[in-house]
Amino acid sequence: MNLNRINENPNREALVNNFIQSAGDSLSSFRYFEKRDISIINEHHHTVLLYSGQEIIGYGHLDPCDLGKVWLGICLKSGHTGKGLGKMIMKNLTEYADASGHNQINLSVDISNVGGKKLYEQFGFKVYNKTESMYFMKRRRNV
Repeated sequence: MNLNRINENPNREALVNNFIQSAGDSLSSFRYFEKRDISIINEHHHTVLLYSGQEIIGYGHLDPCDLGKVWLGICLKSGHTGKGLGKMIMKNLTEYADASGHNQINLSVDISNVGGKKLYEQFGFKVYNKTESMYFMKRRRNV
């Protein structure tokens, strides 16, 4: 497994698009690109892809989409969950956020995504709001 930061990669949009096209059922709970153009990744503080050989099997980002708020997003290709790969991406994203001085990072997760919520809690995320279908979680920087 190889985790690569792609912010400076001139082919980053094509790489992420490749991942999205092959992610399968995982996109039912990762809807970030449903209402955003792929070019949004050019605004990210940090974007990573997880490779198994030449195959992209995971994606993660830190997106400054709200004034003063940074949102974390993560997705693994169908068939690759439950193997510790999400932890690898989360570790990278949270360490980058801490090193970059982001005091808080936010995320949303479907209530039905029990495994995802547990993963986020392992990295210090706590629920601060809830809707019928979603938890909103945040994590404060370790100082």
